[in-house]
Amino acid sequence: MAEYGTYGDLHVTLDNYVAVAEIRRPPHNYFSYDLIESLASAFEDLGADNACRAIVLCSEERISVLVETSLNRLLGTQQQKVGIIFTWRL
Repeated sequence: MAEYGTYGDLHVTLDNYVAVAEIRRPPHNYFSYDLIESLASAFEDLGADNACRAIVLCSEERISVLVETSLNRLLGTQQQKVGIIFTWRL
């Protein structure tokens, strides 16, 4: 995959219209305001890039538990639900 950029603890690659945004905050990869700001910046850049049509969010190691309502509260999107698919690399 081609390197796209690094946004704080988020490493992004892009290949064949698919971006992979990998959280690199081991060992638990917990969410913080800084990480959410990094996600927002990366997703905004990717959203403006015609070479990106999908984003996969994954983790370098295991993933912490994320409750959808907590993410919505942090992002201030109570009216809209935010859906994220998580995966991790084996």
